Amino acid sequence: MKKIGFLVIVAIWAGVLVAHQGREHTKPDTPISLLPAPEMDAQINLDYVNQIRPIWEKKCFACHAKNQELPWYAVIPGIRQIILWDIWKAQEHLDLSDNFPFGGHGTPAEDLEAILEMLAQSNMPPLRYQIFHWDSGLTPNEKAQVHRWALDSLLSIKPKFQETH
Repeated sequence: MKKIGFLVIVAIWAGVLVAHQGREHTKPDTPISLLPAPEMDAQINLDYVNQIRPIWEKKCFACHAKNQELPWYAVIPGIRQIILWDIWKAQEHLDLSDNFPFGGHGTPAEDLEAILEMLAQSNMPPLRYQIFHWDSGLTPNEKAQVHRWALDSLLSIKPKFQETH
């Protein structure tokens, strides 16, 4: 029984490390030209609030927004710590609590690029979350909607991105 418990803990820890993807989390010095103008931020945020936030409230906020209700199984010792760790890491990467621009460690352009990458790789939500929350993944229509918003927003911030995509 101890071996099974140990293997479960090792598997979960490995999942945490894989979810991190080995990315560096220091903010680089971003040239002023790559930061969106306030009016751009306002339009991107308006589109986000009207089109994307309702999707993410249902699908992403459990981990990527503050003050969310924990699932029923969070009362189980050990599981609770894993959940809280996952939430902390999720918000470190991308905190959706305060609309666009998002909190976390990236610039607005970096966040949008990360969203596009996540959509291409279909790696959110993590499998261990999907096991208990079967409808947590984005539908094809939702993916298309988020992709369109993220790409349009990124192009308005960083026009040179279009040359590579």
